[in-house]
Formats: sequence, structure tokens, C-alpha cells
Amino acid sequence: MRVAAIQTVAGVLSLTMPVEARAQQQSVEPGEEQVSAFGEIVVTATRRAEGAQDVPLAVTAVSQETLTAAGAPSVRELTSVVPGFNGGRNFGAFQPFIRGIGSTGVTVSDEPSVATYVDGIYVPFAQASNVDLVEIERIEVLRGPQGTTFGRNATGGLVSIVTPDPQFDFGGHADVRMGALTGSSQNALMYDARAYLTGGLSETVAADISVMRRHEGGYVRNLVGSDDFGDLTVTDVRSKLMFRPSDKAKITLIGEYYRLKSQVNAPQPLDGNTLGRSYGAIVPAEPWQVALDTAPLLNGKNYSFGLLTEFDLGAVALETTGGYLHTDVRQDADSDASNVRIGTLLTSPYGRIGEVFSQEVRLLSNGSGPFTWLIGGYAFILRSHNGTKTTNATFGPAPDRPITGEAFTISSFRNTTDSYAAFAEGSLEPSPGLFVTLGARYTTEKRSQVGFLNNNGAERDLPKDSERFNKFTYRGSIRYEIASKTNIYASYGNGFKSGVYTGTITPVLTRPEEVKALEAGIKSDPTRWLRVNLALFHYDYKDLQVTARDPLTTSYVVQNAAAAELYGGELELQVAPSESLQFRAAAAYNHARYKNFPLAQTFLPSPRGGNTVAAGDVSGNVMVRAPKWTFNFGPTWEHELGGGSFRVTGNLFHSSRVYFDFLNIVSQKPYTLVGVDLSWADPSELWRISLFGQNVFNEAVLQQSRVGNLSTDGLYEPPARFGIGISRKF
Repeated sequence: MRVAAIQTVAGVLSLTMPVEARAQQQSVEPGEEQVSAFGEIVVTATRRAEGAQDVPLAVTAVSQETLTAAGAPSVRELTSVVPGFNGGRNFGAFQPFIRGIGSTGVTVSDEPSVATYVDGIYVPFAQASNVDLVEIERIEVLRGPQGTTFGRNATGGLVSIVTPDPQFDFGGHADVRMGALTGSSQNALMYDARAYLTGGLSETVAADISVMRRHEGGYVRNLVGSDDFGDLTVTDVRSKLMFRPSDKAKITLIGEYYRLKSQVNAPQPLDGNTLGRSYGAIVPAEPWQVALDTAPLLNGKNYSFGLLTEFDLGAVALETTGGYLHTDVRQDADSDASNVRIGTLLTSPYGRIGEVFSQEVRLLSNGSGPFTWLIGGYAFILRSHNGTKTTNATFGPAPDRPITGEAFTISSFRNTTDSYAAFAEGSLEPSPGLFVTLGARYTTEKRSQVGFLNNNGAERDLPKDSERFNKFTYRGSIRYEIASKTNIYASYGNGFKSGVYTGTITPVLTRPEEVKALEAGIKSDPTRWLRVNLALFHYDYKDLQVTARDPLTTSYVVQNAAAAELYGGELELQVAPSESLQFRAAAAYNHARYKNFPLAQTFLPSPRGGNTVAAGDVSGNVMVRAPKWTFNFGPTWEHELGGGSFRVTGNLFHSSRVYFDFLNIVSQKPYTLVGVDLSWADPSELWRISLFGQNVFNEAVLQQSRVGNLSTDGLYEPPARFGIGISRKF
């Protein structure tokens, strides 16, 4: 480990937070145990309920209230409140990065390197994991590889979304927000309507249902047509049915339907770099402007079912988690980001369709004796189809190279993944306050692919290929309570993601990626009004799977980088100086560089526009989507007013430069985002009225950038938005 750098991190990082809880000042009588103003946050980061301050790993739990204050209550907004987290997006797909590890793949066969779970059920599709739920109990973000109890593709960490159980007492709420995206010239309107109801159907059965519809108007101006882009409409319906025949058994059924209709994938050339400019293309001069000959399209729908069971058998407990998910994504995009017809990518006639079934069974010890244990088995079956049509202009001779026609390629790939795993973990307290934990997982996985190609009318089947991977992953940790409310810990483990097919005409399978991680930290509540957590880490990352572009079809492919090294730290702080005032803050430092990447796909700007593709050595360059520094700060102040309660919640997030390509040419400069929420609740606390603002200073922030032979283009995050909201509890 780079000791000097880590010492710098520990000395420089000075603000932070994590877990959300309402501060309640309580007097402590002599002899009483100190009670934290932030409460005890219970998480399931190790597949059993434990206090967040007692878990020997870096975990941040975020409430729905804090997420809403940072922006729309989507998991992407975790970027603003969780240190070391980057909730990237690529054409609507949720692509989280944790400590510089993640995936930018967009096909339904390329699973992310940061796993997403909803109520314990793994969500493998990037397009289906951009979760926007009405009722969230908490979101747990586990930083670092989770190779044992959460073992599947969690090389970077995982996001675990926990929703509440249905209640036997009737309750619920309805929320409506309306406003406008005022930062662009279009002043597009938006609304967000949500409702949640729960109650008992009998003495042993309870249910809930949530409904959400969110719409944003087109805030991206189209310079060559009457239609604006950037609009989206999201609809989600979710329900749980819980059966409690006794206090020792619980069975829960879950069903959800999600639909997205949008035109958010509207890119503009960055610095005017598009091949279209050599053919008279209009080049946008401002953010949130485009000139496209192909109307963008990103539509998707998901439906899923889950079955969760818990049985208390006395000395042991039996738990099962099963789920089924079907996703269908249709996308059209302009590959050259110009109004000249040079390149398009279409999936709308064919679709990116995937379905997955997973089942996990866990047997774990009950009680809190000196030795606790857990064993389990996991099955995962995935089937996917990726169909794409790409068109590219044909050109005449130099020097003018006039456009003479158009060529097309239709490709279709069907992929299967069958994975099975067994895992175990045990924790021993050999002496008071000292805890030693060891865990292991064995995975066997088979992947296969078969394809079809139509190249300008010439059709042929592509060869079938398959490969099996077997891997043993592990994690060990030691935790010691050096004082009341203060723990130190250290851990070492690895994470693994099997090889994936590149999506090219010849079936090429990438090598598996593996990360070996060392982490040490301290978690402390030194006083009842202060919480401080510090984590330091060092990763050796081998054969990381990265996304590149096929220079012929412009579609995305996957390749391996030989090795990378990452080290850094996060400091989290929570302060409650009074009953009405609370602060949370966080800071993260990350040194993330490619250690050995001699044959990276690179693109160099061409004088005619677009780029020239070449293999280059980018060893020593900064990894994509891995800013060196990030900070966040969020105050909450509440005061009695007019017989009710007035509350101010804010959030500030700052990031250093973020790179989007291997050469470190394309980047987002350092930026700061500010959000604020002002609300008043009536004396009954049933009604609440709010005013909100997000990205209030209208920063133009790149959400993603695509670098290819036809262009270097990008999509911007939405502009400033302001509005009013009203909510009613039942």
C-alpha cells in the first residue's frame, strides 16, 4: 500500500457522514450508557441484521428523505451522498462505479461490476437497475468486493435497496411535485406523482401497493426540427403481499411493472468533433442543444416477481430469496451526433431482451453467541437477445470523399449464463470485543453465445461458442472494540466476474476480472452528538473488463485491460450540535490508474472531424469515471413555525475531474452541484408543502461521453429545476 498517500488521505479528509437518522437530544444520567443522537442503524450487509457501526466493512445507509433532498429519489442520486460512489448512466442504463470499479456495458448480457439488489434479489440488467421506487426503507452501499455472501459480480461493491414490509395497520401517503427545468432554453415542465398504501387483509395477511408516474419535458433543443429531446415518462407499479402465520414464519410475494418512454439519448458533439462537420453539419454551441438526423429513442419495460421466506427453526433460521425478471429495451441513436446521415444505431426493431431467474437458500445460526455462522446456495439462469442494426455512409475517393450511399449491418446475438454457487461465513468472538470473521464462496458458471449476421443482404450464421468458469472467492476480517462505541477493523478478500462475450462478429470471450482488496478502518461515536467513520483501501485489479467501440459497426464491445491499481480512503462525519440542527458530510480520495494497459483502444481527433482508431499504451493513465476527490455536505435544520414544523434540507456535491476515455482526453472538468428543499408540515404532521431546487446554479455536467470513429459526443445531466410539492400521510 502507498503508505505516504494513505497518510495524506487520513490527514486531509476532514468532513463526512453516512447514515441518516433524525437527531434527538437526550440527557444522559450519571452511570447510563451514552445514547447516540443518530440512533442505531440496522443493515443486512452480511446477510444478517447488524448495526452499521459494527459491520467490519465500509457501508453507508441512506434514507429516502436524504435521497429526495439530493434530487429525484433514484439510485443515481447516491452520487451526491455516498463517498466513493459514481452513479453513471449510459443511454438510460444505470452504471454505478464504486472506488473506480464499474462497467459501462449496455447489452443485457454484460452484467455490471457493481451489483444491484432489490429486497435481496439480484438485478443483472443495467437498464432494469435504475431503480426509482415510491417507498424505500433504506439503501445500503457496500464499498469493496463482496466475494462471499453477496458474491455475484460484486467486484466493486454493491447497492442493496430495502423496501418496508406491509403493515397490518392502515397507512400510506401521496406525494406530488411539479416544476420546470429552467436551466435550458426550453423551460420544460415536469411532474412527479407517487402514492403508497398498506394495510391488513386479515389477522395473518398484509399487503401494500405503490404507484408512480414521473414526466420530464424535452429540455434539449433540436436545432434542425420542431421536436425537442430529453423528455421521459416513467411509470411504476409495485406490490407486496405478506403472510405471517406465526411470529416464527414470514412469506412475502412481490410483483412489479416498470415502463420507460424517453428520448434522453440525444448526444451533441463535444468541441464540434463529428465527421458531419465536413459535410455541412450544424454544430451546437451550447449545452442541451443537438442537431440530429435520427430521432433518439429509449424505451424499456420490466416486469418481475419475487418470493421471500423466513422461518425461525429455533437454534437456526432458514431463509430463501427467489426472483424472476424480464426486461425489453428498444433504442435508436445517432452514431455521429450530427444532422448529416452518416451513422445510426437501431435496436428498436429487434430489441435487447433478457430474462433471469435466481434462487438463494440460506441457513444461519440464531442468537448472539460467541460463534455465529451462515451457509447457503445460489442458482442463477440468464437468457438474453441483443439485436442491432447499424448503418454507415459510404464515401467516394479522397480528398473530398463525398457520401455516395449507405451500408448496413444487422447482428443478432443470443447469450446464456448458468451459474451455481455455495458459500459459508462464520464469525467468532474469542475474547470480549474481538471478532474474527472468515467467509468463502465457490462459483461454477457457464456462458455461451450464438449469433447471426446480415451484412448488406449477405446473411450467415455465426459460430456457437461456450466456456465454463470456476472460481473460489474469500474474505477475512478482524474487528476490535477499542472503547465503547468505537471499533477498528481490517479485512482482506477478493471479488470475481466471469468472462463475457465481446459482442463482435467473431465470438471472443474476455478473461475473467478479479480484484484483491485490503481495507482497514475505524467507526466511532466518540460523543452522543458526533459520528466519525474512516476507511482506507488498496486494490490490485487484474484483467478488468472495459468497454470499447467497434470501429466498423460503432456498437459497444468489451475488452480486457491487463491490470490496475487503486488506493485511497473515505472519511464520513455526522454532527448534531442541537436538537434542531444536523450536518452530514463525506470526502473521498481515490488514486485509480491503469497499471498495465498496452493495447487499449484509443481514438485520436481527425482534422476532418471524428477520430482515428489506434491501439495505444495507456498504462499510468487515470481510470474512467474515477475522480481523485469528491466531497458532499448536507445540513438539515428544523424549527417550529406557525404551529407546525419548518424544515430546510440541503445538499452540496463536488467532484474533481472525471475522465471518459482511456487517453484522458475527454473529461468533465471539476464541478459542484447544489440542491435544496424547504418544507412546512402542519401541526398534525399529515400535510407537508415544499419548495425545491436541484442543480440550482445550472452546472452543465457531462453524464456520459462516447468516443468513436465518427464523433466524440456527450450527454449532459438535466439543467436546473425548481418546483413545488405537496404530500399527505394517511
